[in-house]
Amino acid sequence: MGFNFRYPSIILSYLLIFSGSPSLFSHATDTLTHGQSISDGQTLRSAGDIFELGFFSPGSSKYRYVGIWYQSISTQSVVWVANREAPLKNSSGNFTIGSDGNLLVLDGGGSIIWSSNLSAASNISTAQLLDSGDLVLRSGSGTVLWESFHDPTDTFLPGMKISLDTKTGKRQIFTSWRSPDDPSAGNYSLGLDPLGSAQVFMWEGTVPRWRSGQWNGQVFTGTTMRSLYIYGFKLVNDLNQGIMYFTFTQFNSSLLRFVLQWNGVENCTILVEGTREWDTVWAEPTNECEIYGKCGIYGMCNDGDTPICSCLKGFEPSSSEEWSKGNWSGGCVRRTLLDCRLNRSGDRFFRVAGVKLPDRSAWASTVLNEAACETACLNNCSCKAYSFDSGMGCMIWVHDLIDIYQYPEGDNDLYVKLAGSELGLMDECRHEGMLPGGQEIAVKRLSRSSGQGLEEFKNEVVLIAKLQHRNLVRLLGYCIQGEEKILIYEYMPNGSLDAFLFRPAEQASLDWRTRFKIIEGIARGLLYLHRDSRLRIVHRDLKASNILLDEDMNPKISDFGMARIFGGDQNQANTNRVVGTLGYMSPEYAMEGFFSVKSDVYSFGILVLEIVTGRRNNSFHRVAIVE
Repeated sequence: MGFNFRYPSIILSYLLIFSGSPSLFSHATDTLTHGQSISDGQTLRSAGDIFELGFFSPGSSKYRYVGIWYQSISTQSVVWVANREAPLKNSSGNFTIGSDGNLLVLDGGGSIIWSSNLSAASNISTAQLLDSGDLVLRSGSGTVLWESFHDPTDTFLPGMKISLDTKTGKRQIFTSWRSPDDPSAGNYSLGLDPLGSAQVFMWEGTVPRWRSGQWNGQVFTGTTMRSLYIYGFKLVNDLNQGIMYFTFTQFNSSLLRFVLQWNGVENCTILVEGTREWDTVWAEPTNECEIYGKCGIYGMCNDGDTPICSCLKGFEPSSSEEWSKGNWSGGCVRRTLLDCRLNRSGDRFFRVAGVKLPDRSAWASTVLNEAACETACLNNCSCKAYSFDSGMGCMIWVHDLIDIYQYPEGDNDLYVKLAGSELGLMDECRHEGMLPGGQEIAVKRLSRSSGQGLEEFKNEVVLIAKLQHRNLVRLLGYCIQGEEKILIYEYMPNGSLDAFLFRPAEQASLDWRTRFKIIEGIARGLLYLHRDSRLRIVHRDLKASNILLDEDMNPKISDFGMARIFGGDQNQANTNRVVGTLGYMSPEYAMEGFFSVKSDVYSFGILVLEIVTGRRNNSFHRVAIVE
């Protein structure tokens, strides 16, 4: 029996015809051209096989959506959704470029359920999915007409922008999903402060839920995330165009993303290469104190205290009855009015250490140092408080103070203006005293507003008592009684190194011979801690303010509250609680929590640079960046 080749030829002809059809891809491509379409089951894939675009159903939902997700990750991680408010009820939909050049999602009947909605698109436009995760629609000449990065859903990716038009007030807003199975707009949104303070806010409906705190050039000061500067975060403030935005870059080959979750938590995750799973780096808010204004005006939140809310010194609850019920929203009121007269005979400042600074600060940008910042606030009857940071400059508050959060990683001090009668004996460190025998001492009294808790206090006592070296500060005694925590040190008449390094009037005291002596002394102290003492100690907070100077300008390492003891054969450790000071921390410690003696060596290197240059490691000049 012979074979009839007529039918295979017909089949081959049909295959050739259909392979040329614009609505069918024989393999994944990154580009969609005019007249082409993607049906359910087909995808676009970025050139580097990082992102994929197509139809999907989230969780247990049976609805179909057009979205973009990471291509090579087992758990589907959707970063953008087109028709989030208009789901398809079946798999008959199409994604295409319409006759007017707009991107369209069509249902089975050809009705438009989503559009890029450009009024002046190009009838020869093309769409391309980039390796950044951005879907870009271009005209025939290559001009970008629309991009998904400008129409975000809940995910902030490298190269995206959180922006604010300071002239029109228009903002780029990220909105959470309604639930894990429903990508429609949820209850939470995130964007820049519409008042232009360069803070990131999260809202529940229209009510503030969380804020990032002020940006100091390296990190948001109100968050526990220490490594933003490592990931290339930056603020661009184009004064000419009136555009302000935050953006960040891809760190090495690691995939990093920020997701505004459906439950109102902003979650930062990084992809672990070995497991191809997402590992949480940072998330907020995760405790009650991170909720905006938890303790009301002039109240301070500390999740280590019971109750978590307390009034600032000099203030009392507006309603004692409500506070006793655990309702702190009414906040606190001032006990004694300020003496706002020309002689300023009574008003002084109380230091609240280690806090997330209050909301709504007013800049005093011409003030260049902390002393001038204090004077500016004291001379302003409307000023309620001030703070000075080398990265942010001088900030003063003329509004009621709200959303103050005290936490162990807090780096900023807030100086609250009070009537002198409210101060009495200042609840902060005192730099001088004398024992009955006539020996001069330094007394460190830790207040409730100190960032150092009981465990850190005990740690400092135990460690310093066992360490003896000429380049380590010597502990003479201590006291723990009730809430009082007091340390008694040998007296260092020249104070801390930072007072000499960063104050122009004092820098002349540091000639090159003295600077070398200080560097050498710090190195000897570190060598003792790391190798020659009975214990192997990692200090974890080596910085200029923790180097004290005796009468001969010999350096002594101090403040061992954050130090850790290593075992004899232990080389490194890991912690979920990253402590220390931004700018001095090594990258692996700031990002992953890994620390060792190398961490101290890194901090020592930064400190040497500061000693040689006389400049802070995070100093900067305020400029307008135009791109």
